Amino acid sequence: MVLGYAVIFAALFFKVPQLMKIWKRRSTKGLSRVAAYAELMSYFNTMAYARHLKLDLSVYGETILISVQNLLVVLAIFWYEKKVKLHEKMLVLGLFALYATVLLADESLTSKHWHLISSSVIACSAFARGSQFLENWKNQSTGLLAGGTVFLTFFISFSRTISVLL
Repeated sequence: MVLGYAVIFAALFFKVPQLMKIWKRRSTKGLSRVAAYAELMSYFNTMAYARHLKLDLSVYGETILISVQNLLVVLAIFWYEKKVKLHEKMLVLGLFALYATVLLADESLTSKHWHLISSSVIACSAFARGSQFLENWKNQSTGLLAGGTVFLTFFISFSRTISVLL
């Protein structure tokens, strides 16, 4: 349980290196917005499913914090990336708000729905990583990806695995 809360504390800083780079440079150059959308969905699905199962917050609390930070990355992309049109911003935020409302209401979803939601996490994560990989390949650079975020990803994933196994 203590390790679970340590993971949640570490998650406070998960996207901070990346967000600081974005803020400092006033740019999201090199970030794949499709990857940002998919990563937001992945963490949100994990959080909603754990909430649905009524797991203790120490088991999934970091997904709440990471979802908020991923939303901040998406908003930063919307703010700094002039190629993102207003209709895309409205569509993404509107659909996400609707999706989040349905998941958090947890009233009309069956066990089959929840199985699909929990299973989609792997696909969303793979899609996010693949999309960012292609963006890096195209730019021949990692852009504003932060090494600290990569380290924290490993640390949080490893620690969460250990806390679940113990």
